[in-house]
Amino acid sequence: MTGPFTYLDALYGRVAFDDEMALLIGAPILQRLRHVRLSNIDSIAMPGIANLSRYEHVLGVGFLAQQLPLLRSIPRLHGIALSAAALLHDWAITAFGHLVEEGFQYAGVNFRHEDELHAIMTGTASGANVGGAELQILSGRPTRLTEWAARVVGHDSAPELLDLIQKTIRGEGPYGALISGTMDLDNIDNVVRMAFHMGLKVDRELPIRLVGAITSVEQGRVVFATSASPDIETWVLLRREVYTNLMPAQPDFSYKTMIVAATALAIEVGDISVGDWHLTDQEYLCRLGQSQNEAVRELIGRWTAGEAWDCTPLWWLGGKRPHYSEMKQFSREISEATGRPCFAYGIKDKRERILSFLFQGGGTRHFGVEPNSWLFGVTSSKRAGFSRNELELIVGSAEARFGSSRGSRRVANATIEDQEPTLL
Repeated sequence: MTGPFTYLDALYGRVAFDDEMALLIGAPILQRLRHVRLSNIDSIAMPGIANLSRYEHVLGVGFLAQQLPLLRSIPRLHGIALSAAALLHDWAITAFGHLVEEGFQYAGVNFRHEDELHAIMTGTASGANVGGAELQILSGRPTRLTEWAARVVGHDSAPELLDLIQKTIRGEGPYGALISGTMDLDNIDNVVRMAFHMGLKVDRELPIRLVGAITSVEQGRVVFATSASPDIETWVLLRREVYTNLMPAQPDFSYKTMIVAATALAIEVGDISVGDWHLTDQEYLCRLGQSQNEAVRELIGRWTAGEAWDCTPLWWLGGKRPHYSEMKQFSREISEATGRPCFAYGIKDKRERILSFLFQGGGTRHFGVEPNSWLFGVTSSKRAGFSRNELELIVGSAEARFGSSRGSRRVANATIEDQEPTLL
């Protein structure tokens, strides 16, 4: 991609990037994100976000970086690094986003895309990621990141620029809080973009106003003008509405567990490894769909055909979500107890969180509360709905196993009485 890049954004309208950022946008490192979904799966319950790509999102974050008032007053190298970090913050995300990472954890493999990014950029990555910052990332093509850095700032300054970029993405350095902080450009765009595509009522100017009200970064915290307080409150409420709709969507919960389960099984049988993190969503499905293992092929076939695993109601349980290793062991126990294959899955409560905002002049305001619950459900590949006795056994065992009191249990999307056995 040569010359300036102009496109039409769903939220911000006509957007233009200069030659330097256009070169980066056209590189394989960023083009890969056209093929990775923002919502992790192609949602059944909310088709508007089904094929929303991370490419659309990172371009939006890159645009917001351009709207920062402080961008005009910081050193050029830092400004380029900040703009590039906005575009690149998701570049090391796995296929199907966090679901594949969770599948790795179910299989006992510790993988976090933020750590992998740091290892690749600093040349400390494992042998599976040969090539460092120029590893082959898309259709056999290298990232072209170092080539871009050399063209933009020269060969001598390129290493410093790349170091600044990876530090900024990790929330470090003088401007890292703008990319990875309490309220950063990433989640400002993400919340409003998801809400818009879900069909919720949104103010499309809200992200631009919020970013325009950022006055500085002090001691690792973003500072807002006091006039931004109403817009911050609007964004916090919108965030709550987004996750209130996303989390208890039962069809999507089932499809998520299928990707996590397929990943864990594929690792166990040797179909994939952490070195395959850069596969796109479609490449990932093809790899698993051609597995030598019949169970993996069957699982991916059902996922692709829309034949969801049967799912229990989803319950809010009190306390902190257990580690995936505990969920894996619980899955084995409940499978034995019910006589059917079961896969237990849990999601941290993202509807609420404590958010602290620093305002110009030193004032601080806090929003939200610390969540004390998590969403729990069990799916099964058996083509039969869960009986009432099975449901009572599952939720009672979960409360006993994970230390959640029965009084703290709430059904997220149905009641046990409403749950009728279904056949696919």
